[in-house]
Amino acid sequence: MLALCLFATATRAQSANYSSMNLHFVYIDHEPSTPVNKLCERLRMLRDDAVEIGDALIIYLADGQSPIVSLTGLKDKKGLGRDDNQTYTRIVAALQNANYHDVMARIDREKIIQLFDEYDFVDESGNFLFNSVIMDFYVGPEFWSLKDNERVIAHLFTAFKAASYTKGKFSFNVFKAKEQELDYPKGMPFGDNNIDGINEKLSIFDY
Repeated sequence: MLALCLFATATRAQSANYSSMNLHFVYIDHEPSTPVNKLCERLRMLRDDAVEIGDALIIYLADGQSPIVSLTGLKDKKGLGRDDNQTYTRIVAALQNANYHDVMARIDREKIIQLFDEYDFVDESGNFLFNSVIMDFYVGPEFWSLKDNERVIAHLFTAFKAASYTKGKFSFNVFKAKEQELDYPKGMPFGDNNIDGINEKLSIFDY
C-alpha cells in the first residue's frame, strides 16, 4: 500500500524533471496560542526563497476535512488551483482571520500521503527524484494533548520511511513557538511506542 503511495515509475520521474529542485513541505497546526504574525513571516520567507531559487514548496494548513494546500514551483496536476497565488494568500488570511483551525489526524494523514503520491520524491528503485526533501511540522501544545504528535507526525515518519534516508537528502523536522510548552513523558515526545526510533531521531525546534 505504502509503495503505491511513495514510488513513481522512471518514466514519470523523467517527465517531471524535478532533479534540480529541492522540495519543502510545511504542515501547519493552527492553535489559539500560535504566534500567527511570526509564522506568516516565516511562510513568506520560505515562499520568496522558493520562487527566487526555483524550488518546490507545499504549504498544508490543517482545517478539519478541508485542509488548504498551496503549491509553489509545482504544477497542480488536478487542476484545483492549488498553484495559484490566491491559494497561498488564502492560507495567510485564514491564519490571520481565525483563532484556530481543527486538526483531523486521519484526514491529514491520508491527504498528505496522497500529495506525495502526486509528487513522488523517490522512484521504484529508491532513487530521489528531487535534489532533496524537507518536511517541516509547525505544531503546538494542543496537538500534543490530543496525541496528534503520534497520530500525525509519528505515523508519517514511518509511512515515509524517514529513518532510512540520509539527513542531507531527507529532513524531517518539528517546530513549536518559543513561548509554547509541550507536555509529554520525559524522553518520549512522539509516543512510548517509539516506532523507527523516532524519539531519538527527531528534535523539536523553537521558532
